[in-house]
Amino acid sequence: MSKLPDLSSLFARHKKAVLWFSGGKDSLVCLDLCREFRDQLDVCWVNTGAAFPHMAEFIRKATEGFNFVEIESDQAAWIEQQGLPSDMIPVANSIWRDVSASEPKILLQPWTACCAKLRFQPGLDYLARSGATFLIHGQRRSDGGGFTVDSKPDAKVEICKLLWEWSEHDVMDYIGQHGIELPEQYAEGLVDSLDCWNCPTRAGDSAAKMAARFAYTARRYPDLYEELKLLMGKVFLATEAAFKEVKADTTHVWRGAAEKFERDRAVPKCAPERGGSTSDLERNIQAYGAMEADLFKHHTGQWVVIHDRKLVDTFGTLDDAAAEALRRFGRGPYLIRQVTIAPLFTTADVNALQIGAKT
Repeated sequence: MSKLPDLSSLFARHKKAVLWFSGGKDSLVCLDLCREFRDQLDVCWVNTGAAFPHMAEFIRKATEGFNFVEIESDQAAWIEQQGLPSDMIPVANSIWRDVSASEPKILLQPWTACCAKLRFQPGLDYLARSGATFLIHGQRRSDGGGFTVDSKPDAKVEICKLLWEWSEHDVMDYIGQHGIELPEQYAEGLVDSLDCWNCPTRAGDSAAKMAARFAYTARRYPDLYEELKLLMGKVFLATEAAFKEVKADTTHVWRGAAEKFERDRAVPKCAPERGGSTSDLERNIQAYGAMEADLFKHHTGQWVVIHDRKLVDTFGTLDDAAAEALRRFGRGPYLIRQVTIAPLFTTADVNALQIGAKT
């Protein structure tokens, strides 16, 4: 297990500290490591108003015996003002849109801005109000991306990324050794604190993890999932409409490039050998489409090899899939593709959403 900072020395330098808490595995380990210093510690959780119900209950229970501070942020008001969070933001759907346009657009905002306003900034505001001079959070180097908070030489608050050098294995090993209870979704393989149930974006996650989050929501909270589907539909329609508009209005060069991109999305990583025809590839793509629903049910996130319209096998990584395909079939033709999120809407769903948007 990776070396920890000297917490005794750190707490000796500070009268009061704040731990940012989410209820996920990393913050649970941080909470346990700081247990002996609880008299100097505020455990801070920002509730956006859209927490999964079982996670709110779990967090309040896990922090019993600590000075637990629950901060509320107003997600509904922020989204009404700034729009739904999205991975893509067409200008026409942003706050910089042409407000004089005759047809109102669905308002969207970057998911990063939404998280910063509703989760990150309230934590900073509490830190400033509390008078604490020491902040602890559980971000790890291997997490990648996200919001990183570091101390600056002139900062009034010392910041400790307690698990920065830990691997996920280190974290899970510690949890097992110390008998730390995890949220219920971990038992289903969804290693995530979940955050807002109504977030229609990937929020920095892989497509496979997003699909797993949506699938869990559908099973555990079917009523909430129906609401989530509507939000996802609005984002989908807005971004799709913007793409179609750009595609229609630009030159034939851009249209040709866009159409080529659409055709090539499922093109195998290895080109067909001489004698292989485009129709061979198209048949493999069609075969994948026919089996996609079943693949999504059992192999989400994995890579598949399709050859001669048959599923050869599934693989954990692209490298493994490509190596096996090359070994068995040479340069092809075959199809290598990741099983990502299944189609979210039927034609009827999309038509209903379009009618609702117009009315």
